[in-house]
Amino acid sequence: ALLQQVRDYPQSFLVIEEYDKLDCYMRGFFRQILQGGVVGNQSLSNSIVVLESNLGYSLLHRMLEDAGDRNRIRLDDAQRALKDMIFKIWRQQECEAFSDSQKLLRTIDLFLPFYPLEREHIQKLFELKLEQFSNESTRAVGRGLTYDESLIDFLVNRVEFDGKYPIEGGKEVNTVSTGYLSRPFRKWIQGHVSLKSEHGKQDNQQHQEGNWKVEGHRVFIEPYVAAT
Repeated sequence: ALLQQVRDYPQSFLVIEEYDKLDCYMRGFFRQILQGGVVGNQSLSNSIVVLESNLGYSLLHRMLEDAGDRNRIRLDDAQRALKDMIFKIWRQQECEAFSDSQKLLRTIDLFLPFYPLEREHIQKLFELKLEQFSNESTRAVGRGLTYDESLIDFLVNRVEFDGKYPIEGGKEVNTVSTGYLSRPFRKWIQGHVSLKSEHGKQDNQQHQEGNWKVEGHRVFIEPYVAAT
């Protein structure tokens, strides 16, 4: 599948998920690809290869706790810590010679750290979700949505945290959004499709007070503004 992908799309963006779990044979295969820059007869010179792993989560978590703020962690320090950790694990697995492990590390241009999300990031994700609903409302009925300021805090509090870090990262944002936002929004929007009737202006004016609620937190349509 990889060979065919590169043949069909010479300028590819290849993501190898959980590369740390590859067995020795497959790691050797990818080492040859990365070092040689060729898959079959096809060059990777115009492709980007991303090796994804959760290996460094605990390490980055400790660095973040020690620094107190992600902005205080230098990228070079985080990269070096990740690189040293991966090299140590590779040597413990004894899949290749010491020099081959070093060569493989050198083929990786950048170790990009992804620090644990914090409450402010979960808040921003919910704001983006509500923006999506507002855009959908604009397409459906011609106007966006506004909401009580307390709604964001309510949604964030539905996410499970370990201290200041969400246990599931951003995954729970979709789960909470489905339960508390998507279902009532779909029901609400279906009840107001009559806005496109021949009396659209009148319908809009009558509809301007329409709203739906999320556990008592009001979400409402933006007021109708007549064209001048």
